[in-house]
Amino acid sequence: MTRHNISIKFFRGALQIMCTSQNATSVAKKARGAHIGTRLLPTKDKDPQLGFRMDCGSVDKDGKLIQIKMQANKNANEPSVSRAANLVHDVAIAVWDTEKDPDMVQLQVDLEESFEEIREAPKGQRKRSGSQSSQGKDSPSRSKSKSPVRSRSKSPTGGKGGSKGG
Repeated sequence: MTRHNISIKFFRGALQIMCTSQNATSVAKKARGAHIGTRLLPTKDKDPQLGFRMDCGSVDKDGKLIQIKMQANKNANEPSVSRAANLVHDVAIAVWDTEKDPDMVQLQVDLEESFEEIREAPKGQRKRSGSQSSQGKDSPSRSKSKSPVRSRSKSPTGGKGGSKGG
């Protein structure tokens, strides 16, 4: 049993629109000052068309490594995506190295791999994205145990903050 039935082709199409050199600068800038869960892309009016949104995860202290979380949108035009949004929270998670990958090319590859891992993992048995087994030998910073990426609370006081999910 898979976690969702979203086609890789549809997901890849959304990534090709979002992971561009034109978007990279604004996404990196927005993520560096963002709290976990903040929407990075797209604007809300493009949610139904793309079917996915890119949210900020944790960010390292220098703002060079940014965890990117892709989520399915409940209001997606594609039925498999809107159904999946009710079943799973994140459909792909990857760490973006903004210095080594300024045009988001490797990020797109990593998100596709994570998407496949999460899609095929039995419900409740999701593989941990960023594990050493799925990463290259020259990317130790993406290991969960050795990651320099730190989490940010939703607000400095620990109260509610950030953007609402969609």
